[in-house]
Amino acid sequence: MNANPTFRFSNNTYVQILQGTKSVIVSVRNLKDGFKELDGNYFPRNPNPPAPTLFKDTYIKDYGQEAWDARSKLLDDNANIESRESFLMILRKDLSSQ
Repeated sequence: MNANPTFRFSNNTYVQILQGTKSVIVSVRNLKDGFKELDGNYFPRNPNPPAPTLFKDTYIKDYGQEAWDARSKLLDDNANIESRESFLMILRKDLSSQ
């Protein structure tokens, strides 16, 4: 979880490894306001969005072109994931042990 109080999202990510299967990356996003947060207009739009290449330019400036190329290759390899699945679930505190 991010400790920044202005950070909008709360995520938990872990690798699930079960005997005899491939490892699975599980990412859980905690919704403070329930499914309303999934609506497209829930979060206000930034009136001054950053330039589309700002992250890339800053990354290259800090770490160099070679590091950016290695990062890009890793992301390209990530696009070849065997499968992706999404599930939406509601945590009911009256039925949960947490």
